[in-house]
Amino acid sequence: MTKASVVLAGCGCPLRSMGWYHATQLLEGRCPSAQLKHVVEPWYMQKAAENSPGYEEFHAWRKKLEEEQQISFYESVEEVPSPSEGEL
Repeated sequence: MTKASVVLAGCGCPLRSMGWYHATQLLEGRCPSAQLKHVVEPWYMQKAAENSPGYEEFHAWRKKLEEEQQISFYESVEEVPSPSEGEL
């Protein structure tokens, strides 16, 4: 089955935000026709968020997904690469 590559914009804090929950649904295969490929998180990806609640949790989760599932994280939508040839 061909899967659509998903860009999740506005992830938020793990275990607290709806964006994170949707990412979890995709990662668990609850939408079999979709594959999480990129995450855009404008708050936690910037330096200004370092002392805010959830910052450490977000970056621990980010590192795990980058290493284990090759998911890319970005601060803005403009940074997300264009789809490759034939990618949905």
